[in-house]
Amino acid sequence: MFIVKRTFGLPICVAVLAGILLQGCSEDSIVPVATPSVMLYREKLVLGGPLDITYHFAISEDVSQLTQDYWVFVHFLDSNGELMWTDDHQPSVPTSAWTAGQTVTYQRQRFVPVYPYIGEVSIAVGLYSPTTTERLPLSGEDLGQKSYKVASVQLLPQSASIFIIYQDGWYPLEYSLQDTDVEWRWTEEEAVFSFRNPEQDAVLVLHLAGRTDSLNRPTNVSIIIDDQSIETFELRSDGAMFRTVAMTEDELGSDPMVTLKLKVDRTFVPSVEIPGSSDDRELGVQVFNAFVEPL
Repeated sequence: MFIVKRTFGLPICVAVLAGILLQGCSEDSIVPVATPSVMLYREKLVLGGPLDITYHFAISEDVSQLTQDYWVFVHFLDSNGELMWTDDHQPSVPTSAWTAGQTVTYQRQRFVPVYPYIGEVSIAVGLYSPTTTERLPLSGEDLGQKSYKVASVQLLPQSASIFIIYQDGWYPLEYSLQDTDVEWRWTEEEAVFSFRNPEQDAVLVLHLAGRTDSLNRPTNVSIIIDDQSIETFELRSDGAMFRTVAMTEDELGSDPMVTLKLKVDRTFVPSVEIPGSSDDRELGVQVFNAFVEPL
């Protein structure tokens, strides 16, 4: 879920044409029957920074129903066309439920991996079967193998962002055994980090998750600057969420460095609450990413 406390600026819209396979048609007879568009909320991306894309699929009045559920693949390519990372996913409405004249709209959020590259990035999409890997032909700029370019964006180095210093209340960095690009830090009841004051309105973007026990009790997370709570939100135990917190220049203060605190209203000990766990740490929230950017 994407929640904005206060909104600054306007999104940037990029539209592209594509098509959906008509049931019973051969590839040679395929005609475009849908118009997807993607909305990028940033003109430039920073390594390690947030990436928000809204997808729109405006389905033609003449489209026939698809017989299976296709996935959307999203490829991020460097200037040589080499694949850097992916964001394959299921659309919010399964393709087997797409109907003529319908518009399917959904948003995807993630953080850009810290990849050893800066420069222009091409974003290519397509539809494929998760069972047969068959790709559907679409209309647009085909980069090969039914992979269609929908947008391009500039990728900037990490130095273009505001560096965050993790201070008290953080456990050591951990990694996923299945995907080494996924990492996180658990907090204690309170966790503090600091960053250079941008001296203007800014936003804090968090990707975080709550307690991992089975009690499904929400955790209230407060964002505090100089002992002033600027926002409190509820974090449930049913998956990770993105949270964007707007911070005004007045809230950031006049000091060269801003000290920000994450505080939870309850902690938990896995070894006590989760059968079979030997983890005896007192945990608050699981933070995958934190990013501060000026507006």
